[in-house]
Amino acid sequence: MILHDNTIQPIHDLMLTDGLTLVTPDPRAWAEAVQELQRRIKIPMRLVVLRAPTPGDQQDLVEHLEVGDFGAILVRPDGHVAWRTTDGASEGHSMLVQCIEQNWRPFWR
Repeated sequence: MILHDNTIQPIHDLMLTDGLTLVTPDPRAWAEAVQELQRRIKIPMRLVVLRAPTPGDQQDLVEHLEVGDFGAILVRPDGHVAWRTTDGASEGHSMLVQCIEQNWRPFWR
């Protein structure tokens, strides 16, 4: 469960079923990468902010999902993890682009 739009929701309910979802505790940094990918590939993508329902649980949540405070998880339409990094957007951006170019571009031309 995460905090989304001031309500506690299952994280799975926020995943796109017709595109890719990037989940991160650092949405401002990763927003540019998502926007670039949407322009380049015309791929449906959603950015989901990883926020625990209570601030005291945030560290447990990012550790459980193995993203650290600045990383991200790319989730496929079927809910499986396609890619993950603990690196921040400045370091992880190029790896995310490469992953999507190689594995997902053929599906969204």
